Amino acid sequence: MLSIALVAMAAILGKVIWDYSSRPRVTIDPAAFEKIEQGMTEEEVLKIVGVPFGDYTTGPTLITHLGVMPGSGTVNGWTLDTEVYSVWFENGTVIFKSVLPAQRMRTPIGKRLRWLIIPPDQGKD
Repeated sequence: MLSIALVAMAAILGKVIWDYSSRPRVTIDPAAFEKIEQGMTEEEVLKIVGVPFGDYTTGPTLITHLGVMPGSGTVNGWTLDTEVYSVWFENGTVIFKSVLPAQRMRTPIGKRLRWLIIPPDQGKD
């Protein structure tokens, strides 16, 4: 019974490590994000930033500040380990954008396994 539990734990741990280590390392150029203006289409926004919308974190991430958000529209963006870039669209065009700071959540197991997930030259605090 113990060996089954150990195999199950190893499988779960392997999946977590694989999920986070196989994510692409993405950065968003703040200067490019600043070029986004009201009225632009989603296609124009994606062309400026050069990366599809998505979650590019390397582990559990916490947004550390609250921001002002418009009362309508749909939001898309990029979630990174250190910031969250958001763009709100209404009727297919930009109505608002924001950048909020974020940080990786430190979990007991995450602290111990971080060296397996993040290469030594990345993720330094």
